[in-house]
Amino acid sequence: MIANSRSGGGWQKTVIGNKKVSGTIGGKYDSSDPIDVQLNTDALVSLSLYFDSSPSERLFGSARVHNIRFTTNLDTGAIEEWKADFESDGSWSFS
Repeated sequence: MIANSRSGGGWQKTVIGNKKVSGTIGGKYDSSDPIDVQLNTDALVSLSLYFDSSPSERLFGSARVHNIRFTTNLDTGAIEEWKADFESDGSWSFS
């Protein structure tokens, strides 16, 4: 099944009924457990996204992560925070 197609100047057309979850995740960098080892992969990862307004509810599913970015301390060069974009792959669920 084709999820979308491109035509006419690069504009994307979607197919009725397709759903996608996409966004940016991020956090503090921990050099003893570097996030880039977990996310720098061509494989799918499992994400659980919790709502600030209702922490007991979550949206979860498989995703592809790309465009991992880091912020660093200008004085020391140490990595402080990270962000990465993601896009869902397959169906996601609420619980």
